[in-house]
Amino acid sequence: MKFVGALLAVLPAFGCTCGTPSPAPLRAAPAVTHAEGDPGSGPSAPMSTTLPVEASRVALPRSTRVDLPPELPALRVTIDATGTTLDNGAQLGAWPPADRERVAMQRPPGDAEWPAVHAEVGDGSGPGMRLAGLSEAFARATAVERARAGDRHTPTVYALHVEAEVPYQRVAQVLFTAALEGWSEPRFVMRAPAPGPSTSTVWLAVPLAGGAEPPADLPAQPTLSVSITADRHVRVGIGPRPLDSGCDRVAEAPVDTLPDLDAAAFTGCVDAALRAGLLFEGATLTAPGDLPAQGLLQLLEALQARVPRVALAIPVGRTGS
Repeated sequence: MKFVGALLAVLPAFGCTCGTPSPAPLRAAPAVTHAEGDPGSGPSAPMSTTLPVEASRVALPRSTRVDLPPELPALRVTIDATGTTLDNGAQLGAWPPADRERVAMQRPPGDAEWPAVHAEVGDGSGPGMRLAGLSEAFARATAVERARAGDRHTPTVYALHVEAEVPYQRVAQVLFTAALEGWSEPRFVMRAPAPGPSTSTVWLAVPLAGGAEPPADLPAQPTLSVSITADRHVRVGIGPRPLDSGCDRVAEAPVDTLPDLDAAAFTGCVDAALRAGLLFEGATLTAPGDLPAQGLLQLLEALQARVPRVALAIPVGRTGS
């Protein structure tokens, strides 16, 4: 499989405002907050309330955890079997009335839909990573946000509703296209474990080219490397050193650490590495392009609570190659 040379660095935010008790995380991290009526421009914005969000019609991947943050109103991108849709209705609905009135008065000539943005693009089966129609829709959503923001920063957060069986290749195209337009903080929306319409999010951030560099005075720590093979085995290592099947020691040669893609077994593997004193401050996750979104997001769930910094490798070229 070919991959883009640079990984899209993904920074999880770990706080939970869903009110459900959860085990203490192995790594501490700040809570994710947002201001009332404002989807925010990143993990540091303050929050006082959560607004309701319309339940997705997409067959979302089901979460295995109860301590994920709830979904908040944001620009919504939906990936299903037929294509990709971008819609800013939930975002506009969270604006204060005064903002809606002010932005409406800035309607460009000939744009009868302003400030609403709704675009539907194809299934992403073309050869490139950038989806032109989606890129234009993101740019238009940015123009709307700039009309509202004035001198403030515009949001970079968007809610990513992905059908459980959509292949990762198509998810990667959306991540890549969004990042090019400055929308660098995807929130993967998942169904909560309990029955009902509630949704929660795996909070991720994809910085633009170069990413954020760690402070110079901090010692470099190895990276947990997670690779999913074409036959759905999982290989785990610390930097270039593979771990054995117990995940608590370095193996002499590369091995399939886990025989199948099982979220619980993977969580146990990461915990075993931490208990054994194998230190790491980040993780890289490499997956084949045809891996269904359900499997990918369950591994990200496990990593989110344990590793402060995760990077997704973006597959390019033929799906499943």
